[in-house]
Amino acid sequence: MFSRKVRASFSWILVLLFSLSLLVIGCSDDDDDDGNPVSGQSLSEKFGADLQTMLEENVASIVVPGALLYVVDNTGDSWCGITGIMEADDLSSVMTDGWQGTALDNTNIHTRIGSMTKTFTAEMMYILMDNGDVSLDGVIDDYLPDYEVDIPNSDIITIRNLLDMRSGLICYTQLPDLEVLPFPQYEPSFLLQAVVNAGGTLNGPDESFYYCNTNYVILGLIIEEITGMAAYEAIQQYILTPLGMDNTQMPAPEDDEMPTPFWYGYSYFGEEIGWYDLTTQNVSWAWTAGNMISDRHDMATWIDAFLSPTLISQETFDIVMDEFVPVGALNAEYGLGMFKILYPQDNPVQEVVGHNGSLPGYQTGVFSTGDYRIIIFVNTDVPFNSESATGNSADQFVEEAVKILYDL
Repeated sequence: MFSRKVRASFSWILVLLFSLSLLVIGCSDDDDDDGNPVSGQSLSEKFGADLQTMLEENVASIVVPGALLYVVDNTGDSWCGITGIMEADDLSSVMTDGWQGTALDNTNIHTRIGSMTKTFTAEMMYILMDNGDVSLDGVIDDYLPDYEVDIPNSDIITIRNLLDMRSGLICYTQLPDLEVLPFPQYEPSFLLQAVVNAGGTLNGPDESFYYCNTNYVILGLIIEEITGMAAYEAIQQYILTPLGMDNTQMPAPEDDEMPTPFWYGYSYFGEEIGWYDLTTQNVSWAWTAGNMISDRHDMATWIDAFLSPTLISQETFDIVMDEFVPVGALNAEYGLGMFKILYPQDNPVQEVVGHNGSLPGYQTGVFSTGDYRIIIFVNTDVPFNSESATGNSADQFVEEAVKILYDL
């Protein structure tokens, strides 16, 4: 999600020792295991051992500090596994000695969910559609007629183009304008002006798919304009409070802190800087494209609500679920704020719907197969040996979980 000016190439790394003389834990939720058994067995009995083994093997092979995997079925039965560390002892020795530190021993950690935030921004647009305040065919100028930045093609880029990543706008997170370490507080106008300064567009609207955070910053501005609230206040009032998602928040622009309990997130900034603790960071640069925080329970609640007409009408939901465009790779399509992917990549037979997320220090995947909700958290955005075509290690964990759950 974020392009660093200082990140070095990792192609020189052939072998990185991954030392985890740590506690490895698999768990079942005592408060969630009262659901009906699956085929006479609980999730833990049927899949727990295989899921835990997969989790441990992939954390070691991908070379990440730690991971949490949470699976919930349609009865409410669930399994959760964790492995790795929640806090590193010495970041300067990671490249020689691997990840060592305090074992991850808490399954209720808060984590930064990155682009999973886009699903909340998208849901706000669905709600505004329901209320008659927004149309998919409306253009940016209909909602931001006097905005201080002259957004390119604002008279022809539609809400649909913004939601499904076909606006043609340049992505501000791929530009060199953002300062790093520490991240300062940014206003959306600065981010959009950077896009204008870089030429504004790659192509015209609706010509091709291009994953672009700029789109969702503009949607955040439209949410604020229509509701008269700050984006984080609107998401709280319209989504989080009605769903009882008390462990999820969109931080205010000035808020750098993580709520407790949390784990530490790490990123790599080249040989000169090395590994860096980004647990506490200002994520205003990601804003409505990627700045939210949550935990596994709330993410399971959210994926069910997002992929159903819980907060919106059946009519609007049907429109949303009928709007997918090919992304050109990965056996995937992108809709109005969600991915639809077929796994495994080499035998694409099982559909998952949801979103992944990545920002400095953290990666996330939250998907539903219809039978299972699969939630994965990782506490770095730099997986050295990920086999995922997206470069997001969360996607690799989701794919491997799908193989186990469906015997693929």
